Amino acid sequence: MNQGVQRISYLDSMRGVAAFSVLIYHFMFSLDNFNYWQGKTVQHWLSCVFNGSDAVSFFFVLSGLVLSYRYFNPPQESIQIHYKKFIVQRLFRIFPAYIVMLIGSFLYAHREELSLAFIYEAVFLHDYQFVQEIILFRNYASLYTPGWTLSVELVMSFLVPVLVIIIYKAPRTFAYLIPISILLSAFISAFIFHFMLGVWLGKNYKRIQEYAFNQSSWYRFRYLIYILVLAFLSIRHIDRVYPLENIYYYPNHYLGLDFFHVTGLASFLILCKAINDSTWQRILNFSLFRFLGTISYSIYLTHWFVIFYLYVPQPKDIAGLLGLSDHIYQAGFIFCVGITLVLSIVFYYAIEQPFNRIGKSIARRLNEQAESIT
Repeated sequence: MNQGVQRISYLDSMRGVAAFSVLIYHFMFSLDNFNYWQGKTVQHWLSCVFNGSDAVSFFFVLSGLVLSYRYFNPPQESIQIHYKKFIVQRLFRIFPAYIVMLIGSFLYAHREELSLAFIYEAVFLHDYQFVQEIILFRNYASLYTPGWTLSVELVMSFLVPVLVIIIYKAPRTFAYLIPISILLSAFISAFIFHFMLGVWLGKNYKRIQEYAFNQSSWYRFRYLIYILVLAFLSIRHIDRVYPLENIYYYPNHYLGLDFFHVTGLASFLILCKAINDSTWQRILNFSLFRFLGTISYSIYLTHWFVIFYLYVPQPKDIAGLLGLSDHIYQAGFIFCVGITLVLSIVFYYAIEQPFNRIGKSIARRLNEQAESIT
């Protein structure tokens, strides 16, 4: 494995834009607590633009791409898998900031009843729910609802080196396994489909980058393709306005095809476009997008706490604090975005960055014999 591979900044930017869309989506979702939308379909159409519910599909495909890219680029006669080092770096990448956020959520939620006895009882005597949530492996989310996505991210990412070996040794077999993974959704996580798509992108990155799309037979249909991709990405929200009924029911009921599979495919195609389109890459390399990419994980971690722990219980107080008592929801938006960004910057520099360095330092010291795959 080439240790000198640089991060691809425009992909980080795409993660940042997706994380910010999750923030906006969950803020819109929080307004249901105040009956703001009153059943209006505009909520669902806005959700097609700020599609936080399906940004997780994008995150998982992107993770498969980013985690596998380094094994294939630049091309080599063999690849080396340092599995223990990979695991250590993933643990230090995901856990520290998540643990701080979860503990902070717990302490804030129970701030009026805190005592050592209460903490002991809540953590160790109530079916170990807090322990299950903090270790992520049980896919249990109570205090921090988006934690289920981190469970998927952590466990599925452990399979990436295995998927890398399969696609390296048997690329055609790997391609067959991608649709087969949909049929296996009842037995394993549906999201292995997303990570497999991402690994395929990592393996074929150069081919996609060099593909002359504007000279292909597909180019004349490009606008139709773009519309279909956006429709696939928004299919969950379109279904809420125009129910798909049997169009979705039969594939879902008999084949296990889920909306997440459809949005995963859309995310895959969007990433293909980004890899192939230098104009997209130049735009995504603007400083604002790169900044969002840098703090994207912290945005994802902190926004739920800001919206549902700080804002939703006291919207009028926050509006008054900002001098916008007559504009409660606008004040809420400003508050949630502003506080989330501030917390994200603090989290990144105080927690994420230092622990990433520690994880890399520990990984370098591991005396591991690499698994060489030829």
